[in-house]
Amino acid sequence: MPPQSEVSDKQDAILQQIIRRHSSSQSLVRRAQIVRAGTEYGRRDTQIGRDLNCSTQMARIWRHRWIDVWDQLLAIEANGNDQELEAAIMATLADQPRPGTPATFTAEDICQLVKVACEAPSVTGDSVEGCCAVWDSKEGLCCADTRLIMPYSLC
Repeated sequence: MPPQSEVSDKQDAILQQIIRRHSSSQSLVRRAQIVRAGTEYGRRDTQIGRDLNCSTQMARIWRHRWIDVWDQLLAIEANGNDQELEAAIMATLADQPRPGTPATFTAEDICQLVKVACEAPSVTGDSVEGCCAVWDSKEGLCCADTRLIMPYSLC
């Protein structure tokens, strides 16, 4: 028998709100459905996956993630703060950071680059034949590089 995930009445109400909320992402709704389905005694991951049209591995991952934080959720629930409990449930059902290198460009860098790209050549001081006229070329990136203050070179 797989380990049964437990859900208190308050937690179940929050999970149902997440499922019914129109602004909830599909992935968040699916994870909440998996957690609720795992509370039924004897229900296996393969059955949950088949019923919810997801993989057995996905059902197993989210049920076990819920089981791992169950004690923490109970402690938060005991404090009586429903907003804190909902935030903890949302954090439990959220994606974990993906592996890999951090982003090369900051949000500010991207905004500066878009600003330069959207300016008319007369505003930038470049002629239409100048380097900023073609943004998909190496010259366009070098032109942006000369206009922006960045700790690294684009070209």
